[in-house]
Amino acid sequence: INGKHKLSGAQPPEVFLNAFQAVANENSQS
Repeated sequence: INGKHKLSGAQPPEVFLNAFQAVANENSQS
């Protein structure tokens, strides 16, 4: 995600949600 967050296809949904929220937070701060 955005080249920063590396995720494998075996991650549970919660991991994806946390990653997307982290990316959204980074985007809103910049």
